[in-house]
Amino acid sequence: MRSPLVLMVAALGAVNCAPSSSPATAPAMGLTDAAIGIAGRPPLRVVTLTPAPISGPIGDSVIVTARATDARGHTVSSPSVTWSTRDTTVATVSATGVLHLRRKGSTQLLATASGITDSAAVAVGATTAASSPTTGASIVASVHLSATTATLTQGDTTTLTATVRDTAGAAMSGQTVTWSTSNAGVAKVKASTAKGALITAIAAGSAVVTASSGGKSATATVTVSSPKHVVTGGETAKSADGFVETIGVATHISYASAATYATVLRPLLIQSGVRYIRDGAVGVSAQLNELATHGIHSTVVMDPRIGINPATVVDSIITPVLNSIIAVEGPNEWDLKPDLKWEGQAFPAGERSFQSELYTAVKSASNSAIRDLPVLAPSLGRPGNSSILGSVPCDEGNLHSYQGGSLPDDQLTTRWIPSALPVSGTKPIVVTETGYNFAVGVGAAGQPGVSAAAAAKYAPRVYLEYYNHGIARTHLYVMYPDAQWGLIDQNGRPRAPYYAIQNTISLLSDPGSHFTPGALSYSIDGAPSTLHHTLLEKRDGRFYLILWLNASSFNTFTHTDLSAESPVTISFQTPVSRVKTYLPSQSSDVQSTVDAPTSMSVNVPDQALVLEITPK
Repeated sequence: MRSPLVLMVAALGAVNCAPSSSPATAPAMGLTDAAIGIAGRPPLRVVTLTPAPISGPIGDSVIVTARATDARGHTVSSPSVTWSTRDTTVATVSATGVLHLRRKGSTQLLATASGITDSAAVAVGATTAASSPTTGASIVASVHLSATTATLTQGDTTTLTATVRDTAGAAMSGQTVTWSTSNAGVAKVKASTAKGALITAIAAGSAVVTASSGGKSATATVTVSSPKHVVTGGETAKSADGFVETIGVATHISYASAATYATVLRPLLIQSGVRYIRDGAVGVSAQLNELATHGIHSTVVMDPRIGINPATVVDSIITPVLNSIIAVEGPNEWDLKPDLKWEGQAFPAGERSFQSELYTAVKSASNSAIRDLPVLAPSLGRPGNSSILGSVPCDEGNLHSYQGGSLPDDQLTTRWIPSALPVSGTKPIVVTETGYNFAVGVGAAGQPGVSAAAAAKYAPRVYLEYYNHGIARTHLYVMYPDAQWGLIDQNGRPRAPYYAIQNTISLLSDPGSHFTPGALSYSIDGAPSTLHHTLLEKRDGRFYLILWLNASSFNTFTHTDLSAESPVTISFQTPVSRVKTYLPSQSSDVQSTVDAPTSMSVNVPDQALVLEITPK
């Protein structure tokens, strides 16, 4: 239920009160139909005077005005107020609300509206005011702003100044000016001087900035537009295939039976186009080597729980899969298992010892191909434990940066990437596990589940966000057929995110010799702050401008899918012969084709929108 609305009296001036723009359609809780009043308008409920008490010297004058509200919580425009004082020898008040302080003493100011009265104490001091109330010199008559409108782009700033004038029209000095904004989410106001304020454009929309002094006010309407994404001199693209090279999945081949591997996991891995997997090597060397013949190579986890001993790891584990392996990874999430030990020591000392021995074994191998293998730091289940583990010998950092059902880049720069610093310093980072589970309403491993449709939107976004932040390779968890986490479900059927990954790789794959990508000159009008993008190029000169909104695609509280989109206009300074659009999270099909555009309008959704741009 809303609080009763209030009739307010402001000292030293008037407050302009506009009527409500959206009148109520039903009575407030507890009111009978008879109490609603004429034309469905509830009567006033409360009258309150502010400020209270009022004080000043003999001869001073104070202008009082009213703001009224009814029982429904709506502002009442121009309420009929009767003013009076209990002792007219101390202070009198005119019918228009000018309070005159006559002699030293005290009294009460009364305001009555619709039969409801409230009072405020009035104290009059002995000192005579510097100016007579009859001249009006001490009364603020108006406030003027340096501008009544301002048009800004998100992120811009401007300064508004206020001039306070008396009844004679003269500028007044020493008056305090109070600044406010109707929408701080659009325009933020920070008073910089007594009569000036800095206005900062926060987001697209409009807001009314108000400057008040002595009960008078002036307003300026601030309109904020989304920034134009302008690339001065063109944006240099990155290699499309270089992005594909960062896409990986975790697999758990050792969990699969021979039949499941042969009929489900192996063919779907090959079909996906994924080139990199992360798995163990004990008992699956034949499978890893076979996958390597299809261009799928492995980061192999080395953990004493699966029988790995650094003293024998080179000959027994690495050498048999040397045609497949591209990296060696330290132990997996030991910080979550206090019972795990190496040479009698638990985390962190035991893990440090194992990692040091593993690193030494790899780097001292007689085979240079083994020595050249990068050794990843151990993974941690909780990023805060990185400072406990501390620095260990490694060539690359390692993260298990799960989003917990949230945005693909959730805490990536504020929590996850910083957590690698105590362990691996500024070395490149590989994310060996990340992603979403499908146990909607139940969750898995303490993380809320999302729908397969939402995960399909998120999957390309995860790879793109991590790529944009310099992650060397990202492995989504997990390709293994699994009810909770599997990109393949427990019945061996690919889920929607599997196809999203497959479509993304198919669209952007461009293997071949090294080349230097060029630049695309373009601009985007109407880009919201949530618009993210990546610009890639293939060897044949086609650019791939990928746009997406960094918005949620699933509500983990209501367990419902969400969608968002924002219209933008893309202008091309580089001459373009054709633009095709794709939505790989939905389909591999072309969504639209535009020939020779100089500009085009698109709706950017909460999934990757790929613009294939063929220059002239």
